[in-house]
Amino acid sequence: MSRDIRTDFDALLEFIEQYSLASFPQDEQFVDCLSQMHKKYYAFIALIFEFENMENPEVLKGKQRDFLLETVSDIGNSIFLAINGAYKPSRLILRSSIETFLKGFVIDELPNIDTEKSIYKMFEDIKAINFFDIESCKSLLDDLNSRYSTLSEDTHTARNKNMQHTSSLNYFPTKSLTELKEISTMNMKLIASFLTLLCLKFNPEFHNIHHKNRQVVIENIPKKYRSKINNIE
Repeated sequence: MSRDIRTDFDALLEFIEQYSLASFPQDEQFVDCLSQMHKKYYAFIALIFEFENMENPEVLKGKQRDFLLETVSDIGNSIFLAINGAYKPSRLILRSSIETFLKGFVIDELPNIDTEKSIYKMFEDIKAINFFDIESCKSLLDDLNSRYSTLSEDTHTARNKNMQHTSSLNYFPTKSLTELKEISTMNMKLIASFLTLLCLKFNPEFHNIHHKNRQVVIENIPKKYRSKINNIE
């Protein structure tokens, strides 16, 4: 190993040894971003937990359950990466969460959707489902499609700002409030859409979950959809 490589490797080992998020709780703006994401994430976990454990009627089962649980994992991993400063990977997992969620959401009606390789075809097939003939549901799907396209820019590094080089220690992920806020906003909007779609699709079941969790979920759904979900339109 050359001297330069050895020196750089020693610096990497020192970085790992000293790495800590201890200063994070002292930064009010960072904590605020995390708090907002956590509020939506908690509501999503609560709803999936309620549906997963509902026996009469049974709601989530088989592949639908697996995909929606994987979506919960995707969101959690995205938050973890974001607070560690790995913003590009965080956005890429958010992008994955959209695909995973939609496949789980419709697999009871499109059993082969999990084998579809074309994202364009996937969205087109999903749009053809009767559920999305309803304007509010179609609007939510269109929004997810748009956000998927936005997040895809990170996959293809479409613009210079999407390129996060981490090829040496000097370019390891670092804390950026601006980028964290962007991810926080995207994260919260995605979860709000996931929650709304689930509560519209499984509306009778939603009203049978524990009243505390029901309140948590409804508070994290955009106001314009709450009356529809509560059947008071």
